[in-house]
Amino acid sequence: GGVSADPRAGWVPMAFRPLTRAFHSVVPGADAVDAVARLNLPILDAACGNGYWTATLRARGVEVIAAVDPSSVSASAAAAA
Repeated sequence: GGVSADPRAGWVPMAFRPLTRAFHSVVPGADAVDAVARLNLPILDAACGNGYWTATLRARGVEVIAAVDPSSVSASAAAAA
């Protein structure tokens, strides 16, 4: 392809793919959720996948911004959004 006018155009795949590979099947335990909730900070759930961490943290009152690599979203999930 050509050169993008936006120099940030390629950052999403570069940032999310390693995170997805490393943490795609991590299930939050109570200790981890408690530790994050005690931070009392907004959390970015990068490569959020199915949103399990996001939902778990939000249930504890944590402000969570969920982000997913758009190239990993299935057609059916994109249609549902």
